[in-house]
Amino acid sequence: MMYRQPYTFKSSNLLLMLFPSHFVYVNSFYYLKKCNSCFSSLCLRKCVYVKSLERNDAVTVFKHWGPYNTATTVEDIADEIIRLPSAGVFLRSNNQLIAWMHLHPPNGMSRLFTLEEHRRKGYADLITRYLCKRVAQTGHSPYVLIAEGNNASERFFQHHMGFSWQGSFYIQETFDY
Repeated sequence: MMYRQPYTFKSSNLLLMLFPSHFVYVNSFYYLKKCNSCFSSLCLRKCVYVKSLERNDAVTVFKHWGPYNTATTVEDIADEIIRLPSAGVFLRSNNQLIAWMHLHPPNGMSRLFTLEEHRRKGYADLITRYLCKRVAQTGHSPYVLIAEGNNASERFFQHHMGFSWQGSFYIQETFDY
């Protein structure tokens, strides 16, 4: 078997090393105290509703996950949606999924995304509060893992939602070919 050198990509503070069977990336860990996570009420707009994601929503999640979907598959996302809590904001008019977030093993909130044309309407806030409440009800403390260099997510969770940064670490995923 021939050994291959890893491919290394640098993008601002993001360092990725892609090996033939491994994917290594840097994440920042943000934590929210349980006492802060049981938000009293969720404010819904009349044109949308919130519910758990379903297996068939995995295709949409994967499609919009951009540069981060190289370390996962549609099937992996579908399995996470089935096994772990999730939330989606859907339009009442046509049941279109417009914003979502779900848990990623081992129970970290992940993959928060709102379709471009529906941003700045409070849907990320709504989903985050919804999932924080669900996580806290299970007796766990809500936390998020954010790919280092994803400044918009870091600002949102730290400054808008009150999560506190706990540190950065490397994640290595191994693939079987």
